[in-house]
Amino acid sequence: MNFSTFIAVDKKYLAQLKKTIPTWEKYRREIFENPLFIIYDHDQIRRADLDWIQHPAVRMIAWPPAIANPYKSQREKMLSALVWAPVRHCTTDWYLKVDCDTWATRQADWIKPSWFTDDPAFVAAPWGYTKPADQIPKLDDWADGISGLANYPRLNLVPTPGSSMLRHKRMCSWVFFGNTAWTRRMAKFFPPGNLPCPSQDGTLWFMAARTGAHYVTMNPKRAGWRNGKLGEIPEQEPDE
Repeated sequence: MNFSTFIAVDKKYLAQLKKTIPTWEKYRREIFENPLFIIYDHDQIRRADLDWIQHPAVRMIAWPPAIANPYKSQREKMLSALVWAPVRHCTTDWYLKVDCDTWATRQADWIKPSWFTDDPAFVAAPWGYTKPADQIPKLDDWADGISGLANYPRLNLVPTPGSSMLRHKRMCSWVFFGNTAWTRRMAKFFPPGNLPCPSQDGTLWFMAARTGAHYVTMNPKRAGWRNGKLGEIPEQEPDE
């Protein structure tokens, strides 16, 4: 399968990436047999800070672009990159988004052709809540004012009064295969370089749910992926 990989890194996650990339090289060679895009925050780190990544598949993208509106947080800046960089740079039908704190811990059959049957919007891990609790209602309000989205029914997901989260079935994207064409269609509704809320997976899940797009959930841990901070992940796990 041909795909492109996109990683977003800033000063906070640079040391983490130095630990996780070698595990991908060891157990996920397919990543390095396809285009690999490193999106780096040029306000915080230099291109030279990434010179240790030496591979012909690697392409560097300085972020953010001048076209973007000011970001309210560092989180919003980097998560916006993980939608807009594939939209602008991906030349394959699918792209893989992997978090910097995601480790490959063993050899595994980690790409299932069956996931991509019927051209889903994305393939990602299931998740059970959204934080903050008002994120999805606010996205519904936003979509109500957007031509091309307003004609779809509201999700009308309402959090429990006083709760810090909205409990519902959705996805999270620490290992995420995105449909490039579908992502481009959705991005036409967003301000260039920005998202309607400061969450890449929250935004894309909402767009799929609101428009009724088909998507697939899978369990990355069954394929030898783990996510966690430095020192929390074993160097190697036994094969299952």
